[in-house]
Amino acid sequence: MRISRRKFIVSMATAAAGSAVAGYSGGRASASKSRAAFAAPPGALPFAHDGHTEYGDWHAEASVSSSAWQPGTPLSIGVALTLAGGHLAGLEARAGKIDQLCMLVTAERSFDADGWVRLAGDERMSTLLTPTGLAIEGGVSSALTNRLGYPYRTPLDELQNRPASSLVDVEGGQQVRFAINTSLPDDLPPGIYRLRLDFGVVANKRRYSLNGDAFAQRPPARERQVDCQMYSSPIRASGTHASGQWVDASAIQPRIPWLLLAGYNSNGYRGVVADEDQGRFAMSERNLIPDEVILPLYGERGNRLAYSLEPQFPIDIIDPRNNIPWDYGSGELSVQVTGPDGETTDLGTAPFVEKRGFGSTTRQPAFAAWRPAGYGRYTVTATGWIADIWGNRYQGGGTYHFWIAKRMTLATATFQGQSYPAGSRYGRDIGFAPAVPADVEVTATLYPDSDPALARTITYSGKATPGGIFGAAQGMQPLVLDAPGEYHAHVLATYTDPDGHLWVCSMRHAGVVYPQDSPIIAHGKKLPVNNKKDLVDRGETHFEGYVEPGDDFRHLDHINFPYQAGDALLIASEHQGANKIEPVMTYEVAGENRPYDRRIQAIGVTNIQTKSANRYAPHMFPEYITDIEYYYGSAARPGFMSRFLVGDSGVRAPYWPTSPNRFGGQINTSANGDLPG
Repeated sequence: MRISRRKFIVSMATAAAGSAVAGYSGGRASASKSRAAFAAPPGALPFAHDGHTEYGDWHAEASVSSSAWQPGTPLSIGVALTLAGGHLAGLEARAGKIDQLCMLVTAERSFDADGWVRLAGDERMSTLLTPTGLAIEGGVSSALTNRLGYPYRTPLDELQNRPASSLVDVEGGQQVRFAINTSLPDDLPPGIYRLRLDFGVVANKRRYSLNGDAFAQRPPARERQVDCQMYSSPIRASGTHASGQWVDASAIQPRIPWLLLAGYNSNGYRGVVADEDQGRFAMSERNLIPDEVILPLYGERGNRLAYSLEPQFPIDIIDPRNNIPWDYGSGELSVQVTGPDGETTDLGTAPFVEKRGFGSTTRQPAFAAWRPAGYGRYTVTATGWIADIWGNRYQGGGTYHFWIAKRMTLATATFQGQSYPAGSRYGRDIGFAPAVPADVEVTATLYPDSDPALARTITYSGKATPGGIFGAAQGMQPLVLDAPGEYHAHVLATYTDPDGHLWVCSMRHAGVVYPQDSPIIAHGKKLPVNNKKDLVDRGETHFEGYVEPGDDFRHLDHINFPYQAGDALLIASEHQGANKIEPVMTYEVAGENRPYDRRIQAIGVTNIQTKSANRYAPHMFPEYITDIEYYYGSAARPGFMSRFLVGDSGVRAPYWPTSPNRFGGQINTSANGDLPG
């Protein structure tokens, strides 16, 4: 990865929150015949889809002339789109007279040259990480194109309009045909792609999806899923890697991350990432920094608990319209468990038989209802593969570590996400609950200039006092934060009580170390007042979010972190989720005095944005990144975290509603959530 520099925004302290910057789309993949004759040319790759909207169902059959890509390959794409009778009439009642139908074609790279999965938008997880190993959320939840306001694109980006007069009557409705002739670019990044086709209409000079929503963007959640897009089967693309090496796509082995123990809450985060995937994949729970999973041996009634060691596929939780359609009855799983005593038990190998949750199950009790033998740290090797509906294989799994123990918690002056000015020190007294003389291990690392090659690490250990205090007298050492960049620390404590129960505490800290003379000034966002006509540094909106009585129609209010450092945010808490706090950071450069950009007022949008050399979307094509920019956003309370995320521009729905919730189920949170008291 070529990185010229990293940009960070430093901390803003507020009364309640401190933050720092540093061919399938969810419907049926269809092989049915078109409502009118549609024949793919010889040698072409055909694909089809049945879609649903609130105005009627639709069917599309498509073909692309080449199923093996190389730079400069000519492509012909033909599509026959059939709309149910009355579909357009219903749309016109909402959007106005329809003049044209449109189709956007983009090429999403699902797997890079190394076979690693890539996403258009990293949401609640990421394959783009900080040096501290945290997920950087961002990108887009729409089609990857610079036609819709996003500055980046994919190697194939074609938009075609067809006049409404080109519709012809066919069995079951009306049909329009699209035909695109183009060529792949000479700088085609190697990998495994899927063509994405978005369909819509043009009415009153505006584009809408087939459901009347924003064109080529993820629609709002509805009782029944709406889809206005379709995907091809995977297409392998050979080409020259950014490193200069030629990549033969036929040799790429695609791999997807598998999460183990994703169905069990471990103090607000879920699931274990394999050792083999760490460093290139991480989850983002948003409530706090994900940590080592600690699960109990016994239930509330004293019964021994059982856990599933079968995988979940986290990339499938974002948007089902974009998912690869798996053959859940294909593939297999092999599991070996190494217990705290070092003994390894081979649970064997079994085939996957059906879908379960966001993964596949073997229905074998040894895998799906494994019972730990006792307390301690376990290592599980869970490996295997699964195929998609076209027969392509995807590897997954690896080596996983987790604890079976009672959870011990800690309190310290360092909050997760806390930023420090250069010259500070990491390391404060720690108090454990329950108050026990725990054995403590701490590893802390400073990344000057956010460069892993410059990392400096200290490790130390000791025993807490009988009252559960661990400080300098017990062996704590400070990590001097003498250079701007980022830091990361991990605190691990264990204790076995007189009754033989193991207690474990694990917590990660990470944040920005900023120069005190930095020209970069951190901000939240300005406040919209006067019915959102004006944007001010601080003020009163005279509006609260609410839900109309007897109706589900919501009047939502989203308020960002305060624009100026030191300001406080006051927001209503009304039990209904209508008032939301958006923890997104922005920045300005001192002395530039540029006018405030109203475009960053959109939810999840910021001027902190990762950049690439050739305008290819950086989250999907990270090998071309020239400037990696992101912020740390956090909100801490005594004893737990309300919010934590790392992101660049485009984080989808990063807010949290001020309503009764347990913030992921963290210890020390009450059922009252954000309510006063």
